[in-house]
This record gives sequence, C-alpha cells and structure tokens, in this order.
Amino acid sequence: MELVAILQRLWKYRILTALVLLVAVLAAVVSSYDIGSSGLTKRASTSRFGAAQGQFYVDTRRPSLITAEAQQPDLIARSKTVASFIGAGRVRSALARIVGVPVAQIQVEGPLPDQPGSSAQPVAQQRANQLVGEGSPYKIFVDTDPSSPTVTLFVQAPDGARASRLASAVPAALKDYLDQLTRDALPAEKNRFDRAQVPTNSKQALALQKANFARKLDDTLAGRTVIRTVGAPVGGNVTTQSSQAIGGLVFIVVLVGGVLIVLLIGAVRDRRRAA
Repeated sequence: MELVAILQRLWKYRILTALVLLVAVLAAVVSSYDIGSSGLTKRASTSRFGAAQGQFYVDTRRPSLITAEAQQPDLIARSKTVASFIGAGRVRSALARIVGVPVAQIQVEGPLPDQPGSSAQPVAQQRANQLVGEGSPYKIFVDTDPSSPTVTLFVQAPDGARASRLASAVPAALKDYLDQLTRDALPAEKNRFDRAQVPTNSKQALALQKANFARKLDDTLAGRTVIRTVGAPVGGNVTTQSSQAIGGLVFIVVLVGGVLIVLLIGAVRDRRRAA
C-alpha cells in the first residue's frame, strides 16, 4: 500500500518528477562526459597499477612431500608463523633493499585468522583489491591456507614488473631471515653439547665426540624450516575505468534525492490543504 501511495503521489506531481529525472540524467552525463565544441566526449577516468600473485610453501630441509617425515599439522602451524614474519621490520627492510624503495612505501596486511571449513582466498583477494586506494604504492596481502602449509601473496605496485619483483622478493627475504635465525642458534647448540661432554685427553675419544655432535646437529637441522617457492609469480598491469560507475552512482543519488524532495513537497501541501 505504501508503494502504491508513493507512486500515486509521484504521478500527481509528475511534472516535478520528470524534472528530477531530467536533472539526474544531466548530472550523470556531466560526470561521465566532457562537453565541447565537438559534442560529448567520454571522460577518461582510469587507474593503472601493477598486480602479481605468488605462492610458496613451508617445508623442512628434507622435503616432506618426498620423505613424508614431517607432520602436516606441524608444517601448517609453521606456515602461519612464517607468514606473520613478512610484516616484521627485518623482513620489510630486506624487501625494501631488494626492490630499492623506502621501507615506509611497503604496506603488509595479513595473514587473517583462518576459519575452519571455509576458504578465505576470495575474501583475501577482495581485500587486496581494496588496498589500491590506501596510501602506500607497494602493498602485500598475505593469505594462509588452513588445510596446507602454503602462503599466497597478492602484491600491488606501480607497474606489473615491480609487482612481480616484490612477489619474488618475499620468499627470498624470508629464506635469508630463517638462515640468520639458524646461524644465531648454532653457537648455543654447540655450547650445550660441549657442557654435556666428559673431558678427555684421548684424541680418538675427542674425534668421536665431534662426530657425534656433527651427527646430532645434522639430525636437528634436518627438521628446520625452509621456504620452497611454487613457480614464478604471475603478474601484469591492471587498468580500471570508473567513469561509467561514477555516472551511474551520480544518477542514482540525484534521482533518489529528488524523489524524496518531491514526496516531501507533496506531503507538506497535502497537510496544508487538510488544515
């Protein structure tokens, strides 16, 4: 009934309604086209940026896909930890050095918490597209997989070449960071082993101890975290045109606002007549 009453009122003031429709059309045309001596020219309202998508997975030194020694849940947990390192200061600084830009120009978002039973990748890609209009020229959106130790990167940059380069730099920077963590831990491991050894003057016993330490260290490092890339990143230039979208939005806003004004005018006049 309300819809019927609204349509009846708009028909009653059909001249004003037609005027509102005309104004909405003109506003949409003006926002989408340039008016010159040669007539209407479609306004160029485009944005151009580079985008790339890359992927890597977290593994142990002995490839888990071949040896099946590592447990999948453990690798999935490691992948989430490693993915969180991308936004850390040391890794972002390494990325800035590789790409050749200031650290402040690189924005990292994610990984978001995974929800069991659902795939977060479409949401992640949508969020990555939203980052286009948010300040930093270099953007990395990090997405983890709840069912496998893979990390997907959605990267944006001023052009496709730099986006692909940044996507390639992320696994390299993470590898260097993990290697540094391993080197930092080695002295403590050696010191712990030395304290556990029984002092001896026998060269044979000392050589046996060193061999034993080397074997234990190798066994320990066999399970350390490594990064394995899944092919080269895929990227290119993206061009978006927004003139038609802007024109449609202007038309809707002007039309709805004008209709509300017509309805308000009709309501006021009807009240005055009733009074």
